[in-house]
Amino acid sequence: MNEDFYINVQVFTNAGMGPMSEEGDGGTYIYPPLSYPEFVQVTSFPGNSVFVFWRSVTTGLLEEPIAGYKLRWWPASDNIITANDTVVEGGATHGVIRGLQRGVVYSLRVLGYSAAGDGKKSPTVFFTLVIAELTVGGFRRAQIQEVADDRCGLVDDLDTD
Repeated sequence: MNEDFYINVQVFTNAGMGPMSEEGDGGTYIYPPLSYPEFVQVTSFPGNSVFVFWRSVTTGLLEEPIAGYKLRWWPASDNIITANDTVVEGGATHGVIRGLQRGVVYSLRVLGYSAAGDGKKSPTVFFTLVIAELTVGGFRRAQIQEVADDRCGLVDDLDTD
């Protein structure tokens, strides 16, 4: 609910009641984003990193405007409670997750956030950095394996040494 209110503070001690403070105004926020980012895709990025992009969230009249997005990622064998957040501020619909380990399968959920809090999370996307690297025509081919709904696909990106 979007409510405005006024408050006064008065201290109570062993000596009795203190003076009333000045009147202060406050308010509650409306709702956080009610929809989630869609079409989340993970591609390779140099080093032990991945590039993530998604379709943005639009907010309605009863929602606070989007302040940014959080890329919530964790090893798939762990609980989401152990997740790391990579924060993307503003209206950008892409971000980079750094510090990943090769051979570990990760889970990823993207969510919008606002002054009212975190919005709904996107469906889980699974990905991993592939251990093997290919050399094609003098170029090193960094590979990422994206796993979604029991389907495996390889997303490649050329990277020079």
